[in-house]
Amino acid sequence: MKATARRQSGILFLSALLLSLTAPSLGSQLHDITYESLPDRIRFCISLNKPSQYEIKDALRDSGYFYIDLLNMDNFWREQTFELHDARVKSVRVVSYPQSHIVRLIFYLSSPAQYVVRSTDNPPALTVDIAGQSGSARITPKKVVIIDPGHGGDSKGARSSRKVNGRYIWEKDVNLVIAKVLKEVIDSSPNMTAFLTRTRDKDMTLTERITFAEHHRGDVFISIHCNATRGYEATRAQGIELFYWNEKGSDNAAVKYLEELENEGQLNINGSKQNATLFKNLLKDKLEVEKNKSIEVCNNINTALKDIAYFRKYNRGIKSARFRVLVNYYMPALLIECGFINNPKEVKHLLDHKFHVNLTRSVFNGLSLYFAQKDMNFTLYQYAM
Repeated sequence: MKATARRQSGILFLSALLLSLTAPSLGSQLHDITYESLPDRIRFCISLNKPSQYEIKDALRDSGYFYIDLLNMDNFWREQTFELHDARVKSVRVVSYPQSHIVRLIFYLSSPAQYVVRSTDNPPALTVDIAGQSGSARITPKKVVIIDPGHGGDSKGARSSRKVNGRYIWEKDVNLVIAKVLKEVIDSSPNMTAFLTRTRDKDMTLTERITFAEHHRGDVFISIHCNATRGYEATRAQGIELFYWNEKGSDNAAVKYLEELENEGQLNINGSKQNATLFKNLLKDKLEVEKNKSIEVCNNINTALKDIAYFRKYNRGIKSARFRVLVNYYMPALLIECGFINNPKEVKHLLDHKFHVNLTRSVFNGLSLYFAQKDMNFTLYQYAM
């Protein structure tokens, strides 16, 4: 959820918008966070109920942020990011780790700067001063991510092998839920935004999905799917897979089956043979460039996925296939098979919100790594996984 600060007596309050996860107790508690924009610095005041220990981690040089861990805390907050739109500080993210009794405050700076953290006992508080002149922050266009929930409408996709809570689970429904969670994660970032090719259960051709991506000038296209296979592996195959376009298709029997399932007879895109030859000659080089970028995106996302134990253990790697939806001449495109819907164990993960959060935050981290590599003005934001 995005949150914005509100003005009161010339000082901006962040904590008024924080949503508590736990009831107050007798331990250390975070009361509020305020900040004041001064000519030579921006000052944050973190008010506590009593003095608290803290630790500082500096990642300014590599990642453009530093964070403060408040230790031995007994009240916690839903994770939120507050955008400041200040020339010195882009945003502040609040993250809670209840099991460790830590509340983490992450400060994302607009440019390298000096900062000083001081503690006081009366009243109990931390003061954070970040040096720099006030003024309008430079506005950098957000990176646009197109999220495509596969299938929809009459195109149901794969189905669970068994009923879950009295009903079969269809791929189209799982794809849409995961895609919406991914959009929420991306939209919470100050330098990325996302568009969904569909927001409800409706029919949509593969060509319409690609046209949508081009219309919204996407920087990356991600198609969300659930895997399925047949034969001996039908209920045993497990794990996540990433795909990029391969014109020749796959020689692997399981992937060929998946290609048929995902494309559903929509591979004929070129019209007459004469037009097809001209079309391929004109755009083959462009498609090759975007394919190479797609591989880079896949590599970064796969690296980020391995921060999660489940995706590290059940990781089927990066592959290429003839998925029509990945034929994109304007942006890198990849398809994520989030798990096997016909695996009775994995389908339960595919329906679990915690699984969705871990998956989508990993995808976000991978996208951030990719954009940071390609654009020197892009600030790297990462979820602690």
